[in-house]
Amino acid sequence: MSGVVVDQTGLPLPGVQIEVTRGATVLTSIVSGSDGTFSLPTPAPDDIVNATLDGFERAHVPASRANRIVLEIAHATESTTVVASVLTSSGAAMETLGSRMTAQLAQRLPEPRPRILQSLPLLPSVVRGPDGLLRIGGTRPHESSLWIDGFDVTDPVTLTSAIDLPNESVKGMAALREPTAATLSGTLGSLASIETLPGGDKFSAGVQGFIPRPRLSNSYGLGRIEAFFPRAYAGGKWKQLHFFGSTEFNFERVPVPGVTDRSGSPSTGLTGTSSFFRVDLPLSPTNLLTVESIVAPSQATAVGLSPLTEVSAAPDILNKDLFVGVVDHIVLNASMLLTLRVGVGNHRTEVRSSSRDTAIFAPDGWHQNFFAEVQDSGVRRAASATLDKSGITAAGSHTLSFSVDLRERSMTGSIETHPIEIRDDLGRTVRFIATAQVPSLTADDTTPGFGVRDLWVPTPRLQLDLNVRADFPTHESAALSPRFAASYTFENKAQTTIKGSIGRFVGRVPLGALAFDQLGSRVDVSFVPGTGFVRRAFRPSLGFLNLPQADMTSIEIEHRLLPTLELQAAFRRRIGFDLPTIDVSPLGNTAELASTGTSSYKEFAVSMRQTWRADRELFVSYVRSSSLGDVNDYGTLVTNLDTPLFEPAGKAPMPTDTPHRLRSWATVQFPLEIVVSPAVEWRTGFPYSVFDIYRHYLGAANSERFPNYFSLDITAFKTFDIIGRKWDLGMQFFNVTGHFNPRDVIAVAGTPQFGEFTNSFRLTLGGYMRVRW
Repeated sequence: MSGVVVDQTGLPLPGVQIEVTRGATVLTSIVSGSDGTFSLPTPAPDDIVNATLDGFERAHVPASRANRIVLEIAHATESTTVVASVLTSSGAAMETLGSRMTAQLAQRLPEPRPRILQSLPLLPSVVRGPDGLLRIGGTRPHESSLWIDGFDVTDPVTLTSAIDLPNESVKGMAALREPTAATLSGTLGSLASIETLPGGDKFSAGVQGFIPRPRLSNSYGLGRIEAFFPRAYAGGKWKQLHFFGSTEFNFERVPVPGVTDRSGSPSTGLTGTSSFFRVDLPLSPTNLLTVESIVAPSQATAVGLSPLTEVSAAPDILNKDLFVGVVDHIVLNASMLLTLRVGVGNHRTEVRSSSRDTAIFAPDGWHQNFFAEVQDSGVRRAASATLDKSGITAAGSHTLSFSVDLRERSMTGSIETHPIEIRDDLGRTVRFIATAQVPSLTADDTTPGFGVRDLWVPTPRLQLDLNVRADFPTHESAALSPRFAASYTFENKAQTTIKGSIGRFVGRVPLGALAFDQLGSRVDVSFVPGTGFVRRAFRPSLGFLNLPQADMTSIEIEHRLLPTLELQAAFRRRIGFDLPTIDVSPLGNTAELASTGTSSYKEFAVSMRQTWRADRELFVSYVRSSSLGDVNDYGTLVTNLDTPLFEPAGKAPMPTDTPHRLRSWATVQFPLEIVVSPAVEWRTGFPYSVFDIYRHYLGAANSERFPNYFSLDITAFKTFDIIGRKWDLGMQFFNVTGHFNPRDVIAVAGTPQFGEFTNSFRLTLGGYMRVRW
């Protein structure tokens, strides 16, 4: 027989210990797979299936009704050594299919880097843009956030994050599309949440990735080291203390089509380390203290290098992330759990240009130098207290949550800008931009808030999730965000479930936006043949800013055709308003940043998952979506505190708008311990804008599109027994069909190369190695 284990919200639970007993005899003992499924030898109807997972109440189910086991969250027990997962408390309407990724599954699927967030685009509605940043459900990178163990770890200056953890540190990851829980804040509708791995009862340690990956293409320097990701981890128990730590060294040199030659140079690269450490210490039987830290310095070289950006115009960017978080779980009584969190994070960025020369922007791209050097440091401090009260009975059962939190952010920075010359195809200067220097930038804010949640279960089939949250920032007006979600199961066997949510989400303003009026004024001169020149001056100013907000509605139907075959269809709509947007006048004068922007996102998605057993599954999804927003949205236009051009613009498709996207992947284990995991993506090409010779928009922004994107990637490996360990050795193949997927286009109308697409990878090979300790 086959079955699945889920939590109260319908999310599948991997890693559940399942035992089949007959009287006092244990007949079978297995662990549920990455999607919560399990398979058992046909038991007798009177046999008992026992399901156990840390953070949940133990379940005892007769074998005749074990095709779907629901585990209740253990909010409070006699001991706090088990605490419910952060990933399972996002709301009643969280989708079952395509929302979660376990580290075990991520390791099997084809991704060039062994990190959990690299696998996120395998999920529906998660798109990686040309800048390498993720868009979850149509939210722009600065409108979403990354949470690790309940802490927001995004950079407060830009609201993006460079933190990523090695797979060995991660227990699971989820893309929360409607995080209705009032304890979650600072997002316009979607976020990524990672739960880390605590140390086990027995000591375990290992190393991975210690074999460098050479380049296997003669076009880009055959045999040169392309990537090296050695990492080590260790975890276990010392007396009552559980510990886990991991560290990874990252070395990567990525060739660029049309730029990198047979010597292997030039190329864009990344060097850095990522270290994670976690300690869980029971202070008493009812008090569990967790301390964790992340240290992640890195240096990216020749960022943005492409056929349209030469080496001298591609900057080096140094990032350094430091984070320390403390969580204290205190059981007050048999039905009350108090969770205290305190976290401090610091993100530093330094953008280095190659010289002090003028940056040249020609029809064929950037030359000579980058346009700005930037240094900034952002600090985020947060503290929260959440009280969960379960066991309340009134027209059903209730679990009440009360939370208060205080978030404080501050930044310091400086910018040194370089003049910009815009040239035509004959090399003549047609436009010149110079910006006044800025000795320093500062900004800070404090936002207290509170939230109330009632997870109400009137009947076993119906679950209601009622939430209200309020935030009181120092620089903006207070914002109230009510949210409601519901889930109803039509049949006792949970064959069909309908879910829905409606509510308001409140985001944050990047600290860089609060310092916008501190930027230097710029002089913009255009040279018009036969008439002289046109001079415009822009003085950055700051209008009134509100917290950005969005109203979201979603409805979803899930149907289980068979115990191992699930279908899902969902519709979502999100309307954003009060978004920080730069108003640029065609005549110059001021460039005002104010909360005048709006956005809209609509999505229809269907997904299917077929699971044959824990190591064999197929996932297919199709998403039809539309995303519109202001071109001069602050977080999109301004990266690292500055932008080269101010241009008047209105609304247009967002830079990663993808009306059609098909995503599919599978993992299959064959005899002789051979595993093959293919992944396919087909989508509409990203939009781009057409410009005149002065780099003014020619027609509407983002009115043209790249060719449709298609890629077939495959990971294939075989397990070998070497020196007493299981070694997974194999190959990874990216863009197997060699499809033309350009990432750049010459978009200046009237030039000889106008409309020429470039920068596409053909078939790329890589090695795969994992040791199972």
